[in-house]
Amino acid sequence: MDFELEPKNFAQAIKLAKEIERLEATVKCMKDNFKTFVKEYGAVETDFERWDFYPSVSWAFDKENTKEIARTLILEGTDPWELIKFAPKDLISQGWNEESLAQFGSKKVTNRFTSRKL
Repeated sequence: MDFELEPKNFAQAIKLAKEIERLEATVKCMKDNFKTFVKEYGAVETDFERWDFYPSVSWAFDKENTKEIARTLILEGTDPWELIKFAPKDLISQGWNEESLAQFGSKKVTNRFTSRKL
């Protein structure tokens, strides 16, 4: 093992980061190959998990049906404004900036540990 699991200096931290990058690339390749196998031969079970393709469901509603949903909610006694959420990225794509968003909401910032390409 050419790296320390608990780095004590930047040189050790860089070696550890490179090993993490190598392992993540290896896992991605392994998963891609494994997906191909499962697609061709079917599910694979280990002692604790079943690897297979599972459906991921999403719904899309056009503008008219969205209006109808709001009307139906009102008739059922639900305020549709309590359910409607605006995605900031959608508002930004409409030309809004952070100053515009701040007029209507509060910004929440969290720190996520990840790497980014240089």
